[in-house]
Amino acid sequence: MDPPGAVEGRRLQKPTAARQHDSLFHPKDSLSQDNLKLGAVYDQLEKISLNPHPHAPHSLHTSSSLTSKLSVRCSCGNIEELSSSRGQRYRNGTGPATSTACSDTESDSDDDSDDEAFSLVAVIGMLVTEERKGSARRLNAIKNLAACCRGDAVSETHLYQLVRLTGSTSQQVRQAAFLALREAATDEANTMALLRMNIVPQLLTLLQDKMEAASHSAAAAVLEKIVTHRKLADYWLEGLITRGLSVLIGSLSSANQALETKVALGRLLGSLAGFFEIAVLLLDHCVEDIMEVWMRYPAMKESLTELFRRLIQHTDHTVAGVLEHRIMEHVAVALKEDSCGVQIRAAEFFQALCGTDYGLSAFLDEGKLRGILQVLRATHCRRLRELCVATLTRTLQHATTSQLREVALETEAAFSREPVLDQEGGGVRHGKEEAGHLMSRRKEASGRCERGSRVLISILVETIHKEAKLTLDQSRQIKSIGFRPGQDFYKTLSDTVCCLSYMATMTIGLQRNRTSSHNTRVSVDGSNGKVHKLSTEVVSFMFHQGALCVLDLLNTYTLHLFSVPGEHYTQQQQRNVDVLHLQAMMKVWQMVSPPSQANPLPGTEELEFVKQLMECVYLFARCSAELWNCEVEKEVKAKIEENQKWNRDSAAVDETSIGHYQYIKTVDQAFPSSFRIENITTHRQRENEMREKRTNSVHQWKMAWGDKKEPRTPDGGLSSYHHQSSNNASGDSPKTITPNKTRPQSAKKRGPEPDLKFDLNKSGFKEQARAVPSGKQREETQVKRNVRAAGYARKMSPVVTKREQEDRSAIGEEGKELQKKFRTRLFQEGVCGAVGPWVACQVPHIQALAAECLRCVIQPIHLEEIKQLRESAQAKERQNRHKSRSDMAKTLAERDKILSQVLSQMSTGSADVVRDALGVKGRSDGEAMKKTSEGAKFKTKPPLNSTNHKLTCNTDEPIGWQCAIHLLEACGNQAWKGLNSDNAQTRTACLLLVYDLVDFGETVIHMKLASLGVVSELMDFLRNHRQSQDLTLIGVMTLKNLVWDYRLKQIFLSEGGEALLTDLIKTSEGALLMHLHQFLERITEGPGGML
Repeated sequence: MDPPGAVEGRRLQKPTAARQHDSLFHPKDSLSQDNLKLGAVYDQLEKISLNPHPHAPHSLHTSSSLTSKLSVRCSCGNIEELSSSRGQRYRNGTGPATSTACSDTESDSDDDSDDEAFSLVAVIGMLVTEERKGSARRLNAIKNLAACCRGDAVSETHLYQLVRLTGSTSQQVRQAAFLALREAATDEANTMALLRMNIVPQLLTLLQDKMEAASHSAAAAVLEKIVTHRKLADYWLEGLITRGLSVLIGSLSSANQALETKVALGRLLGSLAGFFEIAVLLLDHCVEDIMEVWMRYPAMKESLTELFRRLIQHTDHTVAGVLEHRIMEHVAVALKEDSCGVQIRAAEFFQALCGTDYGLSAFLDEGKLRGILQVLRATHCRRLRELCVATLTRTLQHATTSQLREVALETEAAFSREPVLDQEGGGVRHGKEEAGHLMSRRKEASGRCERGSRVLISILVETIHKEAKLTLDQSRQIKSIGFRPGQDFYKTLSDTVCCLSYMATMTIGLQRNRTSSHNTRVSVDGSNGKVHKLSTEVVSFMFHQGALCVLDLLNTYTLHLFSVPGEHYTQQQQRNVDVLHLQAMMKVWQMVSPPSQANPLPGTEELEFVKQLMECVYLFARCSAELWNCEVEKEVKAKIEENQKWNRDSAAVDETSIGHYQYIKTVDQAFPSSFRIENITTHRQRENEMREKRTNSVHQWKMAWGDKKEPRTPDGGLSSYHHQSSNNASGDSPKTITPNKTRPQSAKKRGPEPDLKFDLNKSGFKEQARAVPSGKQREETQVKRNVRAAGYARKMSPVVTKREQEDRSAIGEEGKELQKKFRTRLFQEGVCGAVGPWVACQVPHIQALAAECLRCVIQPIHLEEIKQLRESAQAKERQNRHKSRSDMAKTLAERDKILSQVLSQMSTGSADVVRDALGVKGRSDGEAMKKTSEGAKFKTKPPLNSTNHKLTCNTDEPIGWQCAIHLLEACGNQAWKGLNSDNAQTRTACLLLVYDLVDFGETVIHMKLASLGVVSELMDFLRNHRQSQDLTLIGVMTLKNLVWDYRLKQIFLSEGGEALLTDLIKTSEGALLMHLHQFLERITEGPGGML
């Protein structure tokens, strides 16, 4: 029985001479018009050269990496690279079309060549005809046709005929037959039939025949196509291991072989190196011969570099074998010196090397990253730039902290004008280094890391500018963007933006300074669940270098996918409270058709690029804000869990309504007025009352400590405080209970004890510096624990000196100023208009990211801004209310006149809807148009392009408020379309966005929200998601904070708000029930209420 993998060769018959009756195709005896046309095609094909790239002469490669000049020229636009498969790959967006000078004409030529390709059967017929005639006039044209014919599946009869032609007496027929056989082997069914014919041993025998040297390159090309079918490896792998590998290496090392044959053999060995069994044999026995060919024939570098790349893709052992033979050094030289094709293969080699931890360590230890960065910055080849960026991305993704430090050092060394010594290049050290010298060296290394990080950021931003085809003016502002979504290549941009996001979280080499806020860290939850620390100093440098161009890239996709209809508007119309109230009452948002999607969403890979852009923008936005309500979701969930736990405990202890009422009061204390910022006076009154109670309690405790002995409970605590803490836990308000004035016996023996001071501002105890005995310390610890349990103290705060307080205050103010600068830049670059529409897309992760980003940009810099805004709005509202009462209409004509004045401030479409609904007799459309043409000019939205989304900041208004109002004006109700999403993360992010809009808003924001239908949207959200208690509670809190104005109460009641609250109260409990009762009480009392 034959061993596994052996090929049975009994079915293959020896080809015989062709006869007239055996031929599959019979040529015509007479010359027809079709033959004349075919002859003209042959004459044109003969003019095409099969070898467009003459190879370099045989010379030794003696250049050095220190003296060589960096090759930056791109040569991707040659004929060999313009194959149909590669052109299709580039048109699909997975690879660059050509170099920077790429044009669409080359892809069109690919399509034409695909359409004109001959079938394999037709080529076989031509070869049979030419062999029969014995004419060589048209064989060059037939060879061109055979080289580019379609590799379709053909019958075994045709394959027998083709194999027979490879043994023809005509050398040109044989060469053309091998070219056709190579194309036939691209099909797996054809390859299986050829293997059954025992084609592999025949080709190996042919390679050993010196008389057939002209056909060696074609035979090697056929073998290369055969070995690419990994599923059929059992039919040929054993034969190549036992016999074929030695034949191939011998032919490769032979000096008599033509260079074309050597190149074909190198490609064949590169394909074979993808199999582990052959890779081990190549490393153990063939590396010396391969490296000799590498040194002697520069034209072999491209194919041999591909071979080395295949070798390192198996295991760490094969990687170690490649590194042991110093192959990486030669590939690094080729990366910088040789042509574009060799550079591409070398970059692929380093990209594969960084795919494993072992290879990444070797890559960084040998300092090869600097070559990658130099080529990335200097090359004009887009494909090479793509591979360099991909290598850098892998490095940043898998590198450890120490390796990231090496990345920064390598970057600084690659572009430093002064020679930088290695870590061990400082000479031999005698004895121990002095402490000052060691500290100086560490400081110098830290400075080098920081400089390297800055250089790397600059390179990444430059790469984005090149790939996105940005044009800048003299002030380095973006004038136009040549990138076209859905058409241009985006892989390099995606990797570059990903690297930029990684650089924002790198904290290596940054000096820590206590008196500077530029080195502060901002914690951000990443998409992979990890918590990243953003460096504000790095982000500030990115802004300075122009990294905000990612917003322009994102805006190109926004304009491409989402259509924003242009309408007449003014700022007075957009922000007039009366107009907004009228629009809300008339439900204008229901009469306006939602914006449609201009183009379908791109593919999955391109959406991943949009996700990378959104993540980068989110990191920038997160550095510009402090999330004041970041703990709302966690606290709501904690209280709901506490409610559930209390329900389980109370089921066995107390099921009366009194216990439930006590819990509700406790939850009311757990939700202080920090959730209702508008109630500042009540909040301060409660704080003052709490301070007074704590002061009285501490005073009574000190009096009790110094007079009499105090009875102790069995567990060691004070009975009175233990009793009071239990009362508080049950829900009663804290009551002052005077303890018995006793004193421990041990205190009488030791004299007076040190005083304990209670700091009301810090809510903690501060002791004197005197030592406290162990017994007394235990008692005081228990007292502190009981007092904290009673609600009179919080966490222990460390003693802070006045100087430290001043430093912290200065750092806080400096940090706020930096956040304001970041936010202003983001607002000026149009972050709301670029990010807002993505909340309405159908991709959950992008929706959640967009909502989180918008939530960051609407945060106030200082909470005092909210108070000032609301006080100013209330004062203006009182003034307008007094004025409106004095100007109240007494007749229908006066009413129509007043309403016409209000309607004139609305947009044309909204005014017509309201005028028809109310029956207002005002100006006609013709009069309005006439007045518009005479004098009043409306401001219209300019045509959409990639740069008109940028805005001007008003320094007199808070930047957070400007972002919020512009978001609502630019995006409308698209900002909370994710509330109806099936994804829980998207729903939560959009709900928290609306919560912050309400919490940090004032009258204009609230009326704008109501005019866009947020009241109805939140009510529908509560009806549809009442099973989710945490989201329902946040939604109720949002609505409760929104309807504080009497007009908003009317809108809420007109939407059926009372019935909704009554329905929710029936099925709610705990904290949710408490907030529902408070909400119902608010809408039933006061101005605009039901009572």
